[in-house]
Amino acid sequence: MTRGIKISLNHKRELYLNIKYNNDQALKDFYKRYCKILSRVIKEAKKYQYNKKILTSSNRIKTIWNIVKTETGRKTKKEGISLINHNGLQIDDQHIISSIFNKYFSSIADEIIGLNINETTAINSLQNTERAYPRIKFVNTSTQEIRKIIKSLKTKNSHGYDEISVKILKWSSPYIVSPLTYICNKCLEKGIFPSRLKYSNVKPIYISGDKLNIANF
Repeated sequence: MTRGIKISLNHKRELYLNIKYNNDQALKDFYKRYCKILSRVIKEAKKYQYNKKILTSSNRIKTIWNIVKTETGRKTKKEGISLINHNGLQIDDQHIISSIFNKYFSSIADEIIGLNINETTAINSLQNTERAYPRIKFVNTSTQEIRKIIKSLKTKNSHGYDEISVKILKWSSPYIVSPLTYICNKCLEKGIFPSRLKYSNVKPIYISGDKLNIANF
């Protein structure tokens, strides 16, 4: 809010107090005209400010949605999971709930695959095929390739458990691109993926149905 708009708002308040106990029709008409003009000025100021914010933003779509939420008064509801049913028991301990969800999400994919795929049939199909599959050979990456990949990432402030956002990654790229290249090449050479890079933040999102049933997240 600009200094001029603040002064105008204070003046509007003074005019309102003057006409509250005053029957002067001319003063009332002036107050109405003043309010209309001030409303237009505020709208134009907000429009200018929002346009400036969008044009200078690194993520324009997100900025536009934030503006829409601000203007419509919408706020994202963040409801925690305080209670779930597990093996016939109601659990309210947050640490136990986290462990249950962690175990559920880390095993559900294998359970679904096991229901839909017969492992023996899949192996037999591969062995009986007449098609010759080429050998896979990994080629070492380069600093230029790693730098190009980092540059291609969309600039965001969101991050994983390591709290390193893409924005920070891009800023520090000139200093870490060589160590990253070495680590990537070592992973390809040894055939080992670092266990620390397998960590992830999983946030259960309620879909529908019974909120106490973890299968509905």
